[in-house]
Amino acid sequence: MRLKGYDYSGPGKYFITICARNRECLFGEIANGWMGLNRTGLIVDRAINEVSLLYDSVEIDVYTIMPNHIHMIVSISRDDGRNTEIKDSCIGNTSGVMKNCRGAVAAPGGKSVKTGAGRPRPYELKPILGQVVAHMKYLSTKRVNMISGNSGKSVFQRNYYDHIIRNEESYEAISTYIETNPKTWDEDANNPKNAFRKPRSFDE
Repeated sequence: MRLKGYDYSGPGKYFITICARNRECLFGEIANGWMGLNRTGLIVDRAINEVSLLYDSVEIDVYTIMPNHIHMIVSISRDDGRNTEIKDSCIGNTSGVMKNCRGAVAAPGGKSVKTGAGRPRPYELKPILGQVVAHMKYLSTKRVNMISGNSGKSVFQRNYYDHIIRNEESYEAISTYIETNPKTWDEDANNPKNAFRKPRSFDE
């Protein structure tokens, strides 16, 4: 799933696919080509939007949440050997991202983030692709389990799939694929009805 010898902390754009545990349809359902998010799906959506608030050098260019998986393009923009910091604002968008910044969040592979008075303190997190994905999955799983009353129940499969985007043509093709993915759900390789269908490849 990872390209051997490739530096995933360097600047670049990556097409990421993250599947729900056992490819169960946990995030909602598609009707008439449109994805309707359930409570779990909305929690995942919030965590995705928080990525760019947590990491100065990381942006989610485009994403879509499907019933049992997520597609996104992750952009890492800096490669100067420094660690990144949490951004200085807890105010998110109209979906309610990061409105409450009190408490602590234990980031996978990083230090705990202790906040107070609505302002998070900087902490060390290298913007490595795997760290970014792990943090999003961690936040989503923690919040889903808190609401459902479960403890330690997984939401996602352990790993994820990545594709390194190497040119503008590939970027545009992948962006279009992500944006239109709900409309092609009936033919999607991740649709439980299509268990033996081969996923689309974007390799050059």
